Amino acid sequence: MYYDPSYQYGSPYYAPYPVYPYSNSLAYSLLIVALLLLLIFGGYYLYYDK
Repeated sequence: MYYDPSYQYGSPYYAPYPVYPYSNSLAYSLLIVALLLLLIFGGYYLYYDK
């Protein structure tokens, strides 16, 4: 998968190299952290809300 940063940021250059893992690593890490928090708090409320 190739990602062109000029689409998102409007920069005048074209990137012929794959920058897709670098630019999306933050979004993926935030998604994983959100899923972990949801899992932790969901398990907490399922366990201790009796």
